[in-house]
Amino acid sequence: MRRIRTILCVGVVTLAASSATAPHAQVAPRRAASPAALLTYPVFYQGQLVVVRGNLVTRDEPVLLSPSIERAIPLIVKGPSPIDGPVELRATFWDVGRLQREDPRIATLGLDRLLPRGMEGDWPRPGEVIALTVTDAMAVKPAEGAPSLRQIALEPSAYVGQRVKVAGQ
Repeated sequence: MRRIRTILCVGVVTLAASSATAPHAQVAPRRAASPAALLTYPVFYQGQLVVVRGNLVTRDEPVLLSPSIERAIPLIVKGPSPIDGPVELRATFWDVGRLQREDPRIATLGLDRLLPRGMEGDWPRPGEVIALTVTDAMAVKPAEGAPSLRQIALEPSAYVGQRVKVAGQ
């Protein structure tokens, strides 16, 4: 009995020491989102890393369009941007109206340029000024063959009314 206690104590101490000395870097997961979901649930996606598909259109500023939404989502691209057309973006979603005026991320992320009068004037209401700060963007080719669960999650409107078969664990 004494030997079992000793072995258990040594095991617990070893486990505690190994977990204290070996930091585990946790990578924040990216959430698959549709443009419609971003606009419908801005509180859920606020500050979240997302993967989203849509159509990139560069007018004065790049925006993301989708047939499932009525307004464009402004993009703040931090790297090279693909040409206009279907894209998949890795980005962070921001609803500026949910941030405080003093929040330093507004200036560092470039969100201030989306405000009609800069930092002056009335602060936008939640949902009024939204944006995606894009870290990676790539052109997307039309899918061939059976759709994957990932494709359905990223472009649900493309599969409305279609019969799909999902297999997996």
